[in-house]
Amino acid sequence: MKHKLLKEHNYSKSLSYAILEISKYDSREKRVDNEFAKESIKAFYKVLIKEGFHNSFSARGADYYSYMLSLIPLYLDLQEQNYNAACNDLLTLCVSEDILQARIYNNLIYLVERELLTDV
Repeated sequence: MKHKLLKEHNYSKSLSYAILEISKYDSREKRVDNEFAKESIKAFYKVLIKEGFHNSFSARGADYYSYMLSLIPLYLDLQEQNYNAACNDLLTLCVSEDILQARIYNNLIYLVERELLTDV
């Protein structure tokens, strides 16, 4: 279901592939392939950085901040080092919002850098 919804966004092939890789670890069960899920998020981050953001705006949800409904759980899961659940939240965000909008893109980049890449 989520994979079909991805087609609504005009993501590049490389970004779509990175999102599909994340979907392999789309699980709320803690620590199942947790290290692979972590590496999947890092790979997604690298592709997202290369992709950059665009200046268009579209609010698909109820309001401007609807993307926070996925971003906050993502933040909490990254803090708890539950990367499988983080993949679930990230996939939900990618499907429900256009993550290449500057407001979402910048928050997502900051969050991953702060919580996942501080040791890199």
